[in-house]
Amino acid sequence: MHLVECYWPDITDAKLTAATQRVEEATSAARIAGAEIAYLGAFLMPEEETVFCVFDGLEDDVRAISVEARLPFERVVASRWLEPKTPTDTPSPVPGSL
Repeated sequence: MHLVECYWPDITDAKLTAATQRVEEATSAARIAGAEIAYLGAFLMPEEETVFCVFDGLEDDVRAISVEARLPFERVVASRWLEPKTPTDTPSPVPGSL
């Protein structure tokens, strides 16, 4: 898994939606060409002007897709998702209630 870190001044939902379409198209083309890659989604932090796009695949493929999709990325970072050891039955806190 890799995170693509994008510093993106003036990022909006609309700009990220358009970029996501380009990423999905580039990922689809790479898969047709034989790459084992998947675009898993993105985290948008508008106040930080930052987007993290998440991919499952080789770093070279992630970089190629990011370039093709014209993402303004700073770096590609290998990462891992760690599940909680025990599931919790506690509901998530209501935003703003903490």
